[in-house]
Amino acid sequence: MKKIISFLMCAVMILSSFCIEAYAADGKFIKETVGFFEKTGGNIVSITSRIWNKIIRTDETDIPYGKETKSSRRDFDGEIEFDAEKTYNTENWRMLEITFESEKIYENPFDEVEMDLHLYGNGKEYVIPSFWDGGSVWKVRLACPETGVWNYITECSDSGNASLHNRTGKIISSEYSGNMDFYKHGFIKTVPDKKYFVYDDETPFFYLGDTHWSLGDETVDMVKTICAHRAAQNFTVIQSEPIGAGFQLHDGLTQADIEGFRDYDKKFDIIAQNGLVHANAEFFFPAFMEI
Repeated sequence: MKKIISFLMCAVMILSSFCIEAYAADGKFIKETVGFFEKTGGNIVSITSRIWNKIIRTDETDIPYGKETKSSRRDFDGEIEFDAEKTYNTENWRMLEITFESEKIYENPFDEVEMDLHLYGNGKEYVIPSFWDGGSVWKVRLACPETGVWNYITECSDSGNASLHNRTGKIISSEYSGNMDFYKHGFIKTVPDKKYFVYDDETPFFYLGDTHWSLGDETVDMVKTICAHRAAQNFTVIQSEPIGAGFQLHDGLTQADIEGFRDYDKKFDIIAQNGLVHANAEFFFPAFMEI
């Protein structure tokens, strides 16, 4: 079926290109004609897909709905509070970064140590993994989904490392004060019985994406210009792949890869600052893995 749909789409593009070539020679461009072929082709693809879905009954009732894993979110009875070493103020759905520095040196930090942050608040517990950021630094990035006081405690696989294990803190989150939709309404998700994306509060999300498979090759200034332009055009998504990325994960994660990730961090932050959702396809290509 995918091959049939692809063939139909190719046919539409070929017909459109013929129209463009025919009228471009004498300086004319028949927008209506090209639009007709594009609209007709789109309708053909849509109708064909619907008929095929009816035949093999692939509607939303046949597709299992993805659920949050038990390890990422749990309900709990009551509130948990720790003696907070630090207090942070943030707004709902905004990224908050918490940094931890290990007093213990590890030969291979990425493989030797794991650390999770347990976040408690409003009758919920979230388990958020940390990431190694080079040297002796581990970081946790999180976003509070609701207004209120949230308390956290860390859990390190090396329980003897007091600089990473049983670290505590408090986060005070308030309503978002800006005008960006994904901070006002929350992360993008799917829900049963709806064939479209929604925000966390189930406000419909319109997916209009610009593709940047070579995000790694683009400079920071290029990303700034492109994102500002796309945001002004009411795009909602930037799609990317790791072509040209400054890290190589085929042999694991090493200190040499960290700078590449930091470059990506700057670009990801620019995307978010412009109110765009980032659909990052993957960080590496499985075909390059040394297994």
